Amino acid sequence: MRRRFYPQQWLQSIQPLLNSLAKQRGVRLLWIGWDRSLPRLYLDANQLSRVLLNLVDNAIQASPPGSEVRVHVAWQTRVTQRMIVTIEDDGRGLSRDLMQQINAPHGPSSKPRSANSNIGLGLSTAKTLVQALGGTLRTQYPSSGGTQFSLTLPVDNYHSLVHSWLQQNSDQGSSATDYPQQRITVHAVRSAPAITSTAMCNEIDLQLQQAASGDDLVYRVARDRWLWLSRQTTQSKATEPHAMTAALLKLRERHNAWNLSLECRQQQVFAWEAPASRIGNRNNCQPSGVGQPCTMRLTSIIAERIAELIGDHVPPIDDLQATEHSIIIRPSGGGPTRLIRSDSAHWNRPSRVQSNAPAKPVPVVADSLAEAPCESFSGTLAELAQQWHSRQVRLDQIQAAVQPPRL
Repeated sequence: MRRRFYPQQWLQSIQPLLNSLAKQRGVRLLWIGWDRSLPRLYLDANQLSRVLLNLVDNAIQASPPGSEVRVHVAWQTRVTQRMIVTIEDDGRGLSRDLMQQINAPHGPSSKPRSANSNIGLGLSTAKTLVQALGGTLRTQYPSSGGTQFSLTLPVDNYHSLVHSWLQQNSDQGSSATDYPQQRITVHAVRSAPAITSTAMCNEIDLQLQQAASGDDLVYRVARDRWLWLSRQTTQSKATEPHAMTAALLKLRERHNAWNLSLECRQQQVFAWEAPASRIGNRNNCQPSGVGQPCTMRLTSIIAERIAELIGDHVPPIDDLQATEHSIIIRPSGGGPTRLIRSDSAHWNRPSRVQSNAPAKPVPVVADSLAEAPCESFSGTLAELAQQWHSRQVRLDQIQAAVQPPRL
């Protein structure tokens, strides 16, 4: 289940466990760049924990006593914002056969030909989880020796999430015939006005995300609002994603702790139809208005529409300590369990001081989901910096577009 959290706060629980594994092996584990300047993530924290535990534990086991394992994190801000986690060890290195399998589009086979089949199967699982997160996993031999894994993940930014979702879908087929003509839609989903409980909204979020298939992306933009992105074939006669329709029907059946119908409304707010066979085919990337746009251009089209819908509102981070959906790490060798934690949301409390300033007008509730304003949330300094950076990137793009060509 996707949650909003900061990497540095999420790491606090699994870091002691990995440090203890490294200490038992006599290996020094270095954490580089894990501070509060990193952007938020909108991922399944359970899957991310499994990936990092798998990769770091493999690096520790492959390293001789007295060596180092370096876990470095960086924020890529060029074009599409992403977070890159690099795990580097000084061990004996992977076999070239296994490395080629990992770097292949579909990852290592279920029956690796490496001498150490446990490592191969573990990396295959990590590769599958990373792809489910919308990221990529690559490995190489660094100049200093050993093995280096690079884990690239989308951040909590609709441009980054949409691009990774489109790229994930375009990389699933092995040939162009696997992809008939496609239709991409975005539906706005909003809970009924009578549903005011945060716990009920969280239950709706859980049901929507569990119902989403690999062709869908459920993006929570406010406490009671979601965007459902879906990819369908143009041959399909359905006007709405089947998974979304089934989830909304299930929410009405009162199968919940409150024995209430969790009614939600939905409205299509975007639609795009591909005239060609595959989104990610660079050879078929045409200029605007001619043929099929490439992945980057389609990302920009969808992101611009999402920006119109939600503006610059920043939802709060999720409380990963909540007992409803807490994330717990249970060591396989026994010992105490560890709970992944995160800061709670920051809210601006209304002031009690009397003010002579005119009262702000009450927003009008629109009939259209697209016109209805999102809730306003206050953010931390890192969130404000992220907004400022996105504005700067947008200004740079506009300046590059209007700048006259050099003679």
